[in-house]
Amino acid sequence: MLRTVSIFVILLFCTPQDLTRQSSITDSGRGPLLDALYQASRDEHSKDSIHLLEQARDLINQGADVKTKDVEGRTPLHWAVIGSIYARDEKLNQAYLELVELLISRGAEVNPQDKYGNTPLDFQEVSSNDEILYLLLDQGASNGPGKDETRRLTNFINSLSTAVASGDIGTVRRELSADLPAGSQLQIRLTTNVGSQISRSGDPVEAVVIAPVRVGERVIIAPGTKVQGTVMLALKAYDDSERAQLILDFPYLLYRGSARTWLATRVTEVDNAKETVQGGRIVGLPHPNNTKFSWGVRLLGVAAPLFSSAVQAGMLARDKEYKREIVYSPGVEMMLTVLAPTKLTEISGHGWPALSLSPGLIELVRAQPLQTMTPKKTKSDLTNLMIIGTREKIEAAFQAAGWEEPEKLGLRSGMKTFVALAEEKGYSSAPVSLLLLYDRGPDLAFQKQNNTFAKRHHIRLWKSPQQYQEQEVWVAAATHDIGIAVHRGGTDWIHLIDSKIDRERTKVVNDLLFTGLGQGYVLIDRPDAPRDSMNATGDKLETDGKMVVVVLK
Repeated sequence: MLRTVSIFVILLFCTPQDLTRQSSITDSGRGPLLDALYQASRDEHSKDSIHLLEQARDLINQGADVKTKDVEGRTPLHWAVIGSIYARDEKLNQAYLELVELLISRGAEVNPQDKYGNTPLDFQEVSSNDEILYLLLDQGASNGPGKDETRRLTNFINSLSTAVASGDIGTVRRELSADLPAGSQLQIRLTTNVGSQISRSGDPVEAVVIAPVRVGERVIIAPGTKVQGTVMLALKAYDDSERAQLILDFPYLLYRGSARTWLATRVTEVDNAKETVQGGRIVGLPHPNNTKFSWGVRLLGVAAPLFSSAVQAGMLARDKEYKREIVYSPGVEMMLTVLAPTKLTEISGHGWPALSLSPGLIELVRAQPLQTMTPKKTKSDLTNLMIIGTREKIEAAFQAAGWEEPEKLGLRSGMKTFVALAEEKGYSSAPVSLLLLYDRGPDLAFQKQNNTFAKRHHIRLWKSPQQYQEQEVWVAAATHDIGIAVHRGGTDWIHLIDSKIDRERTKVVNDLLFTGLGQGYVLIDRPDAPRDSMNATGDKLETDGKMVVVVLK
């Protein structure tokens, strides 16, 4: 923020010559040419950007090095193309086009790769400036190694085919020995802020792998491995007709020390997000349409008629406060999908510690109830986890993993829930419905959201009357809410859950053990557990019937 303010003050009070002097001392990683183009790519005002481009043009005409690189490995051509992404009027578009032409005419390389493997063409392809695209292609521009998926796969297939045809078994084995096959998935958690309004193309972004990556039974990437990347595109919702957009590129695995592995990946999911992901592009919400929420207003009118007219009057205010920008803080989780077979620099081999399977633990697990009940004695969620440890340790572990305790059901939480639904935003302490085990409600409950109430991880825990090796035993039911539906004749709303409930069981284990507060885990089969059933609201429940046991340190 301070940097943005300082740039504005410089632009307001300094001449282009002053800017040249200022940029040479304010950014030690760039010379005057690169800094002018970098600042232009960050500026919100077309007039100021044009002034900076004129400054860059003067520097080029004075003999500035058009092949110079900054600490990110980016050249003036990189930053000119990146800046053109944000050119929203014809005059600025033309200024960028002329600058790109000048850079090329003065000998700028068309295919330099930055430290993430991105060429100017990779950034241009997320831009709407077609004239620069044609200019780059006419000069022989190509994609970097992480973006040219077709070329990588074609080379792989051609090399394999040639080796098979010639009987070169050694080459065949090498080509097929990729540690990380295409289609492999990495669960990552952001460690930096990123968003459609706070980020710009070219900004760095980092994350960490939060679950073991396995090929078969072999762990090849350990939790805690860092992932490094850059923002390819960050566009805010400029008006009612546009949606916010974000494209993130994560081309590196970083190991302890200096070792790294080059990856070709794509973001395919943002956990519990209100945004959608389309071909690696995260797309924000459209401008709200009041009819979209009319069912919610009708519902409130049925439940509390006195509030109905007030809520309808408040819909206009909601439109003004409706948050459409993409804002992801550290802790937001994503799924990366590997696009091409990869040979890893290092093989981890370290997953979560496994516990020994004792007859006493098997007996304890199989003695627990298999399914929760509603207060009306309708069967509901299956129990699928057991946690051994004190209440204090459980609370500390879930808090460290980013889970929060829900508020109690009531009028206050009900109104908060309605607002969260109407404004399509998160409600991190939203209540959970009452389910019974051992003929009582849960002793503990936790949930984990991102930016929408419609999607959340949640778990209910009951303290078992039994103990294990003089330690407290807690039995839990975990499910993943993936949407909202109207229920009971249109007078109530419910969460829809992911029917593959074993995935949520795995999620809880990964989160608890990633904190370092878990001693280990073990899966125990329950022959009598139903493999296919339903919860109280009619959602299908599909499982292998096993219960996972996590022992806390």
